[in-house]
Amino acid sequence: MSLDTGPMPVARVAGEYRFSQSCKLCGTRVDFTSAQIGEATSCPDCFSPMEICEPGPGQERRPLSDDRFDEPESLAMEATPAEAGRLDSPEALKQRADQFLEKAAAALRAEQREEQDGRFSDAAAGRLLSVFSQGETLTRLAALSFLGVWAMGMFTWQIRRSLAGAAFDATGVLIGAMTFGAMATWLAALAAHCAAMFRGSGSDLATPIPWPGLAPQEWLFALLRLAWAIIVACLPGLAIGGTLVVVPLASWLAGPAVLAIGVCLLPFVLLSMARRNSPWSVYDPELAGDLLAAWPATVTFYQATLLLALVNAMVFGAASLGIPWLAIVQGPFLTASAIANFRLLGWLNIALITPPAED
Repeated sequence: MSLDTGPMPVARVAGEYRFSQSCKLCGTRVDFTSAQIGEATSCPDCFSPMEICEPGPGQERRPLSDDRFDEPESLAMEATPAEAGRLDSPEALKQRADQFLEKAAAALRAEQREEQDGRFSDAAAGRLLSVFSQGETLTRLAALSFLGVWAMGMFTWQIRRSLAGAAFDATGVLIGAMTFGAMATWLAALAAHCAAMFRGSGSDLATPIPWPGLAPQEWLFALLRLAWAIIVACLPGLAIGGTLVVVPLASWLAGPAVLAIGVCLLPFVLLSMARRNSPWSVYDPELAGDLLAAWPATVTFYQATLLLALVNAMVFGAASLGIPWLAIVQGPFLTASAIANFRLLGWLNIALITPPAED
């Protein structure tokens, strides 16, 4: 009796067949046999659960005899052109996987843009302004507004005396000193709170605001830092404005030019100082590129900033009318708009650190 050393035939059940089923999550097609119908398994790519269901009437069913496992010499490492066209071929599976990864990356980019870009949706606006509904913020706004009313009232009173031609006597000196003290106190406290709002604007816009205490030196240092930034930001505007003064028919542009250039450069200077953590680092060479990379956020910020600057200039300029009771409106408005603008500046700083991905 001779021993048969040929390939061992594979036992098959009559009527058994092979079919393919797609993963509902990632779309990967997996081969099953009819004997596995009703069982549960998991996708080999994304590991999500799969229930093996009976194929539909029009779905391809391949007899197990086509597998030809009893003929190893017929197996090939490379798919034939006919096999490459099948939906469950390696080439097709790789294509489906690439499409799945591309869709996932696009969804992630869309989510990042919705949270970070400058289209400023209603949800983003709500997160940004939610800090103003907190009790601590409202309390400090009320205190700062009171200081603002006091300072603007004294300032308007001083202007009213000047318009009336009041003599420069002891009373005028006293009122001038009181006006200077009121304005200095208000601006110092406002500068400290604006700096705190800027530092507290985190990436999720839910970071607690590190409000300043009552230490005078803390307010003074914040005021000096902001004053230095304003001076640096206004220097180019002063140079251009000085040139326009001597140009016929263009002298009226000197004031608006100084204001516009100062408003545009002040955020740049403040962001540069914050990045280097130094009041002397007023120019960061990489900041301009970051502003361009996060262009939607930059445009949104400057739109709001220029609008606030224009309205604030009109509100502050109303003091020249010499109507003291207008301070009741001027103080709260100037206070709230300054803090809101620094909240926006903190939001822009985060957008520059983590700009949205490009499509």
